[in-house]
Amino acid sequence: MRGFFVRGVFLLGLSSLARGEVDFVHEVMPVLRKHCTECHTGIKKKGGLSINTRAELLAGSEFGEVAISGKAKESLMIKLIHSKDDDEWMPPKGPRLEGKEIEILERWINEGLPWEDGITLGESSWEPPLKPRKVKLPLAHQGRDHPIDRILDAGMAKQKVTVRDLAPDAVFLRRVTLDIVGLLPTPAELESFLRDSDLDKRAKAIDRLLAWDIAYADHWLTMWNDLLRNGYTGTGFITGGRKQITGWLYQSLRE
Repeated sequence: MRGFFVRGVFLLGLSSLARGEVDFVHEVMPVLRKHCTECHTGIKKKGGLSINTRAELLAGSEFGEVAISGKAKESLMIKLIHSKDDDEWMPPKGPRLEGKEIEILERWINEGLPWEDGITLGESSWEPPLKPRKVKLPLAHQGRDHPIDRILDAGMAKQKVTVRDLAPDAVFLRRVTLDIVGLLPTPAELESFLRDSDLDKRAKAIDRLLAWDIAYADHWLTMWNDLLRNGYTGTGFITGGRKQITGWLYQSLRE
């Protein structure tokens, strides 16, 4: 969790979901909820069809199979969506599905009707998690390919800020130690760092400081308490049901 607080904020927008598969939660569910759940979830089973769960969908309706895994064109669901017959097209009420919505359902069926465990389309308080937006990163500059470096380099270039040379080792160790644990490096730590000829010694110093869990938690607890208003009792404070989270927060920072 310490790595999250130090680095994670910069990476919230970076999505690793680069797959081509259909996203059931964020693509399929919105289409089904918009066009199908009114008649085919809960206790409603018009035509004998329920889409509360994947198993119920695969069980079909009184007319037989509705969605055939891997075979969208042969599935009754898709045939009725494409139908030009006013008496059979689906959905019978409301707007017809848009081309993109149909394409999502066809892909979903062709990919085997993937359905995340524990999700039901019937009445539920469950809501899909927010999907992280995919950020387009600026081009790397002078081989600095790390996402954070690319964002910072582009921002400084836009503001016409000149990139300074790397800070000397002594200055770096002082700054990073104050930033992470709120303390100054000891003379012995400084001497050892200055003698170290390892090219990765700065990265190793950061890892060592992040692993110093008690000092890290002591330093950052106040900031996060203030940010989360955990200790606030002034105007507008509501006590009903609220619990102090200092203990949980401290333990989380240590972990």
